[in-house]
Amino acid sequence: MKSKYKMLSNVAYVCQGLAWIGVLLWIINAIIFFYTFFSSGPGISTVKDIIANYGGGIIAAIIPILLLYATGGLIYLFLDIEQNTRKS
Repeated sequence: MKSKYKMLSNVAYVCQGLAWIGVLLWIINAIIFFYTFFSSGPGISTVKDIIANYGGGIIAAIIPILLLYATGGLIYLFLDIEQNTRKS
């Protein structure tokens, strides 16, 4: 069955694609962070300092990635509901 809302399906695809790109960038960022943290020696001593310097950014970067992926999934869900409603 041909989809009535093709552009909306494209928007969902782009949202989920951007989320996967964000995951790849987040992984690269986390690897660089841990490499610099463990190679610098005893420069940063406490967990509070780690989070204040850079770790908070790594943790906070997950939220937009999850929101992008969830938005794409929600659009796909609404499109499936609409298509199922038209069948019945």
